[in-house]
Amino acid sequence: MPVPASLETIARNRQTNDLPALTDAYYRTFGPVPAATDADRLTRDLMDVDDALALGTLKTLKASDQSGDLILQSGNRIEDEARQARAGFGAIPYRGEHSRQHSEPGDDAEDARRHDPSGSGSGRP
Repeated sequence: MPVPASLETIARNRQTNDLPALTDAYYRTFGPVPAATDADRLTRDLMDVDDALALGTLKTLKASDQSGDLILQSGNRIEDEARQARAGFGAIPYRGEHSRQHSEPGDDAEDARRHDPSGSGSGRP
């Protein structure tokens, strides 16, 4: 059954640049609204509404799939950039933990002066 398979392929391809092709495949699969001589007006109108709702839903699903893919791609890109940005910087310190990886001799004294502006060395202001 090539016609329904074509509709399914287009509906599942997670792209939104082929919405006209989706509409064409839908009508090739399900056919157009019957002619005025083949069905009464109310039936034709209801079929037209059903087709419009079905196509709208398929288009929304395609857009949703593509949006989800873009969100996942963005998340992966952010993770990759974060990994590259911290390469070579060692572990990230946790709460209350000071990293001394890049400290120089005398840094402890400098830290003490920052925390004790009086210079008394007691650790109290």
